[in-house]
Amino acid sequence: MANFETLQIKRGTTAEWASANPILASGELGVDLTTFSLKSGNGTAPWSVLPAIGDQHLIGVASGNRPLTPTSGLMILDTTLNHPIFFDGTDWKDFSGSIT
Repeated sequence: MANFETLQIKRGTTAEWASANPILASGELGVDLTTFSLKSGNGTAPWSVLPAIGDQHLIGVASGNRPLTPTSGLMILDTTLNHPIFFDGTDWKDFSGSIT
């Protein structure tokens, strides 16, 4: 029997992050659903001072125009689904772990 694990990433709008301004644990991930920026905690700094991973915006593409040979870990904004997805080396997945 397969053993599937769920990966949960903290998420919220820009306003929610600004209001809470939490300190993410070391290595804990958070995604801003307004700007699609992803940050990784260090255990001491609040959200507002953490740099975005890659410090860039996600590339937006329609589902039918996703890269044909993506590298593992590539994240894009799927404009058809209207949310970010990532390539795990085999499949495109959303943050719930569902194959998209």
